[in-house]
Amino acid sequence: MVVGGGAYVLIKLQPVLALFPVVDSALVTLGTITALSASLVAIAQIDLKRALSHTTSAYLGLVFVAVGMGQSDLALEMLFTHAVAKSLMFMSVGAVMMTIYTQDLTEMGGLATKMPVTTFAFGLASLSLTAMVPLGNFWTMAQMADAYLLTAPFLVGMVLAVNALTSFGLVRVFSLVFAGKSKPKTRRAPEVSWVVATPMISLVAVTLHVPLFFAVSPAQYWVLNGMLVGSGLIGALTAGLIYLKRYDEGSTVPLPPRGFVPCGGRCKTCLQMIYMYKSCIA
Repeated sequence: MVVGGGAYVLIKLQPVLALFPVVDSALVTLGTITALSASLVAIAQIDLKRALSHTTSAYLGLVFVAVGMGQSDLALEMLFTHAVAKSLMFMSVGAVMMTIYTQDLTEMGGLATKMPVTTFAFGLASLSLTAMVPLGNFWTMAQMADAYLLTAPFLVGMVLAVNALTSFGLVRVFSLVFAGKSKPKTRRAPEVSWVVATPMISLVAVTLHVPLFFAVSPAQYWVLNGMLVGSGLIGALTAGLIYLKRYDEGSTVPLPPRGFVPCGGRCKTCLQMIYMYKSCIA
């Protein structure tokens, strides 16, 4: 919310910033670095809230790029579509954490059959945060890519990369939280009560109607938009192949390769490194 407020202030100050080209160049540079780096950091987190918070930073990096390119209207649209989708996502994640009392991804799994409403809400929010037709963020990211195709082609590649990494990270979180087998903390997890489910379903309806809030016209470059959707599918399929695994009962996570830790696991530091290794590949 704080970063979003900063982006809103920059949007309002855009006529003033336009008088100083170096500021716009700095915004584009910082926004590009933030979008790419935060997308990479998000897929390395084992804390649920941190993983999703970094995706927010990545998307707001795109907003900063739009401001630096002088597209204030597009930046406002991106803030709105992201706010609605991310609100639904955090509401569904909050429902999970208030049910199982943890935010460690390594302690979750198998919640899809136990919390179907929450699972649907998280899945819709994930689709809305990536360029999936016909949800809101597809139109804003498509407009962004179309606008940069002729003026700054390298930014189109950045948008495609961020979309692919975001899809990868969200499918990774979905797989670790809702797919797979139940863990000790998720075996008896019930669905949330109507007090939480009612506003969550209401926000689902709002998310589905977000594209109607804009005067959306067919995009000019259909091939580019196909690449945008394809980048999201590539990221999602890659994450699914890695994380949507079914372990047999009694299977164990292999130990790290020889030489991964200095003393073979006999000191506290090495044991912590082994635990982190298991958490990352589990």
